[in-house]
Amino acid sequence: MSDAQPPDDPKRQHALAQAYLDKLPWADVVALEANLAVMGTGAALGRAMACAIEPFGFNLGPPRYAVVRVIFLSEDGRLSLSEIAKRVGVTTTNITNLIDGLERDGWVERFASASDRRVTYVQLTPEGQERCGRLIPATARFTSQLFSGLTDEEKTTLTATLQKLRRIADAADANG
Repeated sequence: MSDAQPPDDPKRQHALAQAYLDKLPWADVVALEANLAVMGTGAALGRAMACAIEPFGFNLGPPRYAVVRVIFLSEDGRLSLSEIAKRVGVTTTNITNLIDGLERDGWVERFASASDRRVTYVQLTPEGQERCGRLIPATARFTSQLFSGLTDEEKTTLTATLQKLRRIADAADANG
């Protein structure tokens, strides 16, 4: 096998999964190959989304994009830190760090809840609103084009399968 193959090449993934059997004969090669495919696809999708965002000239990688997207799409245009963490799927510590950077770059602003000072809300600044007004539609078009090679049935099946896998992974993480 040539080293010129990308690490997420299906042939390389298959060979790597098969290589487990030399040291771990009990290993589930199909599961290992599926894991390599999911991880490689996730990385490729992240790179593709970063390329879709890059022409806007914003210092906004996929994690920061996920934060501004959930705020932009929220019903009230503002969300608590804990709600952002929940919707993005990361810890509140990670969200706090992401919000710090977004705040420094003029995307968002924080304010305390009027009814509960323990709750901090985040909303887009006017500049953040304007940026998202251009960025979010462009990334939605990009995503539609990216997935246009799949039928609606394939997209639905993929979504259901990945959601099931996410639940299994979340349960394994919770059981530590």
